[in-house]
Amino acid sequence: MILVNKRQVLSVSNIKDVEVWVDEDFGIKLWPNPKGAIMEVVKYVFNLESEDEVRNVWPIIRRGNKGTLAKIVQAMLICMGYPCELDGDFSGSSVDALKQYQRDNKLIVNGIAGKAVIVKMFK
Repeated sequence: MILVNKRQVLSVSNIKDVEVWVDEDFGIKLWPNPKGAIMEVVKYVFNLESEDEVRNVWPIIRRGNKGTLAKIVQAMLICMGYPCELDGDFSGSSVDALKQYQRDNKLIVNGIAGKAVIVKMFK
C-alpha cells in the first residue's frame, strides 16, 4: 500500500497495472509524470498534436462504456488516488471512483466523464 494523499491509499498492484498497460500498449513510461504519460496516451489515441485539442475531441464516457477511453479514465482515477478496476469497462468501481473525484473537486456528481471532468483531471 502507498499513501497518495490524506484520504486515499492505493495498492501498489493497482498502480503497477496502469504502469504495465501504458508501457506495453503504448511504449510510454508512466514515471516520473503519470498525468503527462496518460495525456500522451490520449494524444496517441486521437492522433493529436497538443493537449489543447483534447477538449474538442473527448466524448462522454458513462456507465457501460467499454474500451480504451474508459481505460484512460480508469488509469487517471487510479493515478490520482481513486481506486477502481483497470479493465476498460466503465461500471461499478469506476463510476464510484469518478463520483468521489467529482465530489472532491466540486464538479457535478453524475459519474459521467465529459469534457469538464477530463479538463479538470489533466490540469
